[in-house]
Amino acid sequence: MRRSGIWLGLAAWLLAAALMGCQGSSSSGSGTTTPAASPAPASAGPYTLTFTGSGFTPHVGQTFKVALVRVSDGAVIATQSTVIPAAAGFSFTFTGQLAAGTAYYVDYYADVDANTYCDAATDHVWRDASITAPTADVTLAVTHNTNFTPAACANLGPPPAATPTPTPPSTGPYTLSFSGTNFTPHPGQTLKAALVRSDGVVAGTKSTTVSSDGYGTFSVTFAGLLVSGASYFLDYYVDYNSNGVCDLYPTDHVWRNSSVTAVAGAVNLSVDHNATQNTASNACANL
Repeated sequence: MRRSGIWLGLAAWLLAAALMGCQGSSSSGSGTTTPAASPAPASAGPYTLTFTGSGFTPHVGQTFKVALVRVSDGAVIATQSTVIPAAAGFSFTFTGQLAAGTAYYVDYYADVDANTYCDAATDHVWRDASITAPTADVTLAVTHNTNFTPAACANLGPPPAATPTPTPPSTGPYTLSFSGTNFTPHPGQTLKAALVRSDGVVAGTKSTTVSSDGYGTFSVTFAGLLVSGASYFLDYYVDYNSNGVCDLYPTDHVWRNSSVTAVAGAVNLSVDHNATQNTASNACANL
């Protein structure tokens, strides 16, 4: 009987140990299950372009410009420029400028003729079209070549606006426009004017008729007769007696205006009818 009890106790102890071993094998040291780590989600952009070049020895010391261009609509996203150093290489970084799944051109040129803008006829112009649908940051490396794309100049800035050639100041000859108002005592009568230089030389004469509309106006033009810097007086008369010649006042009405001095441009001279007559014989002599 005692032996049977011993065996029964040993069996119970072994069973308990087995059960504890099964529980321990299904848990960590802390007694809890550790879940597997989840992978980091992929970036949706925007991404960065690093653009480098080497072997640009023919362009050392020349200005070099690059443009990042969206292919779908031709929009220039960004531009950068530098001067090619003695090492004949360059590096540009377009941070956060690439949208996921979007195609881009990288247009670039060396300003061979040093005129500060892209000249398709003389500058060296390139295009790289390898960025078609980026899913991460892009590193683009190019080497100097002669596979030029002149059309890329359109994305690298227009030529500067032409500087207008200044128009030199006019030195004449200039035009005198001569008009009168309120000559109502002389409706329909002939008026003659003489443009006379300060040295007495008659530069030109003009005739017209005073208006009969109640305003008594007239207008004559001495085109291209005024010399720069010169001075003039204007003799004019109304043929009051209608004999076709200038007769001294009071037979005809005669005036002189001396306000045209040191001519520097076209002159507009307007006079009003007045009773101050010129009685000098030389006034009619000029007419």
